Amino acid sequence: MSSRFSGKSLPVQASGESDVSEEEVACTGNKKKKLSYQGPLAKLVTIDRFAAYAGFTTGAIRKMCLRGILPAHQMKNPNNPEGKGTWYINRDLWDKLSEQLPKIEPQEWHSWKDYWMYDRKASHKK
Repeated sequence: MSSRFSGKSLPVQASGESDVSEEEVACTGNKKKKLSYQGPLAKLVTIDRFAAYAGFTTGAIRKMCLRGILPAHQMKNPNNPEGKGTWYINRDLWDKLSEQLPKIEPQEWHSWKDYWMYDRKASHKK
């Protein structure tokens, strides 16, 4: 899905304080850690960055990775093959899917548009 921050494709940088607007800062599930977007976001991102991008907690993203419902891959450290490794999510595939979903939804799904697309001139004539 597109970022909930105006569709911007932006990278994430961990910081305590920054001068970015409030809408461009997302919590990662950890109350002390915030991620801010500055510049383009990579197509392959870690759980923390994807959580902030998609608007989920890191715990939720981790569970989605384990359940196989995200385009994700767990990379193991060759020096520590017994370790958990790091999950990487393909943000580009996620965004492409979000563009396909409205095309396959039933007609009723599209009724949300009626709220925004009503004839404003007709309502004043009454």
